[in-house]
Amino acid sequence: MKRIHRGMALALSAVLLLLTAAPSAWAAENTITIETAQDLAELSKNCSLDSWSQGKTVLLAGDIDLTGTDFRPIPTFGGTFDGQGHTISGLLVTGNGNVQGLFRYVQVGGVVQDLSVRGTVSPTDFRDTAGGIVGSNRGQLLRCTFQGTVKGESSVGGIAGINEAEGRLINCTFSGLVEGNLHVGGIAGQNLGGVIQCTNQGDINPTSETPAKSEDPLNLGEQVAGWTDVGGIAGYSTGLLQSCRNEGAVGYPHIGYNVGGIAGRQSGCLDGCVNTGKVMGRKDIGGVAGQMEPDVTLLFNESFLQRLGDELSTLQNMSDALLDDVGVIADDLSAQMQAISDQTRLTKDAVGDLSDAMTAWADEGIGQVNDLSARISRTLDQLEPVLDDVDGQLKDLSDVVEDLSGALDRAEEMGQLGEESIRSLRLAMEELRKIPEACRGALAKLQEAVKALRDALGDEEKTQEALKQCVSAAEELAEVILGRAGAAADHLLESLRALAQGGDEASGILSRLSRLGEELSALIDDMADSASELHQVLKDLSDQPAISFPSLDSAITEERDALDEAFSSLMDQADGLHTLADSSVDTVTADLKAISGQLGVISSLLSDEGARMQETDLEDRFQDVSDREQIESQTTGRLSSSRNEGAVEGDVNVAGIAGSLAIDLEYDPEDDWNQAGDHTLDVWVETRAVLFRCVNTGLVTGKKDYAGGIVGRMDMGRVQNCENYGDVASTDGSYVGGIAGASWGTVHSCWSKCTLSGTHYIGGIAGLGSDLTECRTLVEIAEGGAYTGAVAGSIETDGTVSGNLFASEDLAAIDGISYAGSAEPVTLEALCLLPDVPTDFSKLTLTFTADDELVGIVSVPYGEGIDVLPELPAKEGYSAAWPDLDYRHITASQTVEAVYTPYTSALSGSGELPRILVDGSFSSRAKVAYAREEVCWTDQGGTQYSGTAWTVTVDDPDLKTVSYTIHYRLPEEGGRWSVWVQGENGWESQEYTVDGHYLLLSGNSETTTFCVLPRELPVVQIILAAIALAAVLLFALIRRHRKTQRHQAQPSDKSLLKDQEDR
Repeated sequence: MKRIHRGMALALSAVLLLLTAAPSAWAAENTITIETAQDLAELSKNCSLDSWSQGKTVLLAGDIDLTGTDFRPIPTFGGTFDGQGHTISGLLVTGNGNVQGLFRYVQVGGVVQDLSVRGTVSPTDFRDTAGGIVGSNRGQLLRCTFQGTVKGESSVGGIAGINEAEGRLINCTFSGLVEGNLHVGGIAGQNLGGVIQCTNQGDINPTSETPAKSEDPLNLGEQVAGWTDVGGIAGYSTGLLQSCRNEGAVGYPHIGYNVGGIAGRQSGCLDGCVNTGKVMGRKDIGGVAGQMEPDVTLLFNESFLQRLGDELSTLQNMSDALLDDVGVIADDLSAQMQAISDQTRLTKDAVGDLSDAMTAWADEGIGQVNDLSARISRTLDQLEPVLDDVDGQLKDLSDVVEDLSGALDRAEEMGQLGEESIRSLRLAMEELRKIPEACRGALAKLQEAVKALRDALGDEEKTQEALKQCVSAAEELAEVILGRAGAAADHLLESLRALAQGGDEASGILSRLSRLGEELSALIDDMADSASELHQVLKDLSDQPAISFPSLDSAITEERDALDEAFSSLMDQADGLHTLADSSVDTVTADLKAISGQLGVISSLLSDEGARMQETDLEDRFQDVSDREQIESQTTGRLSSSRNEGAVEGDVNVAGIAGSLAIDLEYDPEDDWNQAGDHTLDVWVETRAVLFRCVNTGLVTGKKDYAGGIVGRMDMGRVQNCENYGDVASTDGSYVGGIAGASWGTVHSCWSKCTLSGTHYIGGIAGLGSDLTECRTLVEIAEGGAYTGAVAGSIETDGTVSGNLFASEDLAAIDGISYAGSAEPVTLEALCLLPDVPTDFSKLTLTFTADDELVGIVSVPYGEGIDVLPELPAKEGYSAAWPDLDYRHITASQTVEAVYTPYTSALSGSGELPRILVDGSFSSRAKVAYAREEVCWTDQGGTQYSGTAWTVTVDDPDLKTVSYTIHYRLPEEGGRWSVWVQGENGWESQEYTVDGHYLLLSGNSETTTFCVLPRELPVVQIILAAIALAAVLLFALIRRHRKTQRHQAQPSDKSLLKDQEDR
């Protein structure tokens, strides 16, 4: 028994060990590490089975070079491939087969992240669906990059050939070259899903290579369709393009249809995108979208369906009655009638199903897709400019605090403030010094949280965590700005106001302190506004529901085709019934004839309806309802909050945002009206297309008709709250507009500020317009013939014009005539003071020149001013100044020419030859003052000095910093002088120059105190030197005299010898 118990215990222990080890063993089995090219090739081989990779995680352990290997693309992948920031280089895909890339297919649920790839993807046969990372994507690609070349025929993209409805491409980047003929994009050739915060830096179809031209007109469709739908991000998009950016060149001059900086053709939602690359092509060329298609709703005539249903009910009742009468009829007749009865019931059900499907689709849409990433991405776009503002405000805050500290130090040195005032101001300054550092810490946390939020897109758990960090950091920043900074600024202002009440404000230093205090207070208010805006953006993010994107699936088409098949089967059964009728008994003859007659009624109903539809023009069955919709809630047929900064060039339908907004009913290579199913009964079409909050600053140049700042040709839809600042021109065509070349839709609340040129039909809003309301223009028409105007060249007969304003000295509103209340002129000031005027519209330009040479260009909003004037070039013998303008209140664009005058015209005191003259770059409100006092001091060597000190104060309220040269008139020429300047360390000797009667020294602060002393001759030293020299001369004379006497007293040698001989 003990052995049995012991055995059971061992068995249980083994089971527990197995259970404990199972999870780690399973994880190890489902984690694959790729270290070599051979490992990657083995992965590709295993992934030929679609289920093999599902549930597995593949980790790239390091960079891999595939150069010289026989690597084949990974067939299909459904797990997680984590590149961990590493690179796969040397990828070369040139063999047979379509749907090509590093991965051929990424399945639903598959993830490829943090991977960089370099190489070439260029299939050699079918060449359909080629991408740098993946051919066809139904999963997620996060933070992936491809650098290299991708070529193919159709659905060619730098990252993905086609991004299916389930797929998402987030934070991906392409650089290199993409070439193709149909559906060609820098990120995705076709996008049916979501492309969010992706960037293209490569060139898209930059060469003139096109399909071979055909002389056969029947092959024209194949020929022109060869280069269609080309975009910097997506060639063709029915899904979501959110916060993407294109920096590469797109297209080639005069070649290609539907070419756009972001999307070649788009009918989904395009929001928050920016294009800076040049865009070129032939027809439908736009800085953001080449052709924008509307959202389309098919509406069936319900009265016809109701009548058809009633007649079918009558037919079924007749069939049921006949069945009651044919109990004795042969089995084949009974079976035939049963078949007709069943088929009639199926047909009736098909009619009901079709009606129900249409109703459900119209009410709530089919297959809604909720995408949190799109909402987060839009919020990130709103946060970035606010964060930039806060960063700039912090720099300004640091500068103001330093200026305040310096001014306070100077005031203390000069003894202009009492000890109590100094103590109060010092305390306020200490509080202020801590604010920038605290703000920078909070701002750094917020910027780091925003970066984490951007990187977390696609991972809901990480996104929620990053969002919490954003909110926390924003609250901390707001607390610092609204709490500590505001309190410190109030303390400082109270101290300064107390000084002013004490009568000390006459001092230049105190005046400077007061101005800096007011500037600080205004800056704190701006920072508070920015903090509130940050809080509001994040609050809006948490309050708003996720963006919903309804899509039309095949249910309605299937129901319509089912109805068609049901009718066909019913007619076949009716033919069989007629055959049986001749051999039936008299009892059922009447019933059979009645049923046959009812079938005739149904047939006639169908025939009449078909004939009526044939008589109805296709155009008459379209109705634009864009103006009835809430544009913010529309999620397809939408282009919003996007910007173009690149040049746009094309032949026909050329614009800064969308080349055309239309459905083409006649033959056109970019025709987007595709009728699904075998038959269309009584179908009416509703279209919705909205383009709003878009801005164009790029130059727009067309060769022929329809060139616009926002839309080239607008057959339908609504354009609202858009701005154009790029010049628009057509070299050989007409219909040129600041907003739309020609519009048959609605243009509302748009702003245009540009120069226009063309042949005929040229207008500030539209060359030809239909419904223009509440628009504003400031335009010039450089060239134009008939039909020109500041608002429109011409208006359709049944058009509507109301509430439009323009400013112009030369132009009238519409074809030479202005209309009160509808299209009337106002002053530029009136336009710029409107409450909803955009900042860019009201910006004015000051062009500064000196001696006809450009010094600088400054843009400033209307009515505001500039803080610093450009530095003036020096001119020998002259002082330089900008003209006497009110630079604090600019109301017109103008060229400002520097004024050079002799020094005597600089800031100076009174008198013909002023005692003090100051030369520098000053505004018109600058003033100079000087005072004198007797001073004495001792230098570092212990020498004492005394003299008259001059204090020069330069007060320029328009400039933050000043730099100047002081000209001090000397009491006499030719003297020797020494110059002393009072600085932070006391009196210091300074170099100077002399120009005629004046001594020149430099100053770079508001106040400069100096003393000029004559350099006296050293009298004592001279006297002593003279005495010494005299002594030396006297000594020399005495010595010479004594030497002479000795010479005279001694006889010569010859005389002495003679005397000796005589003896």
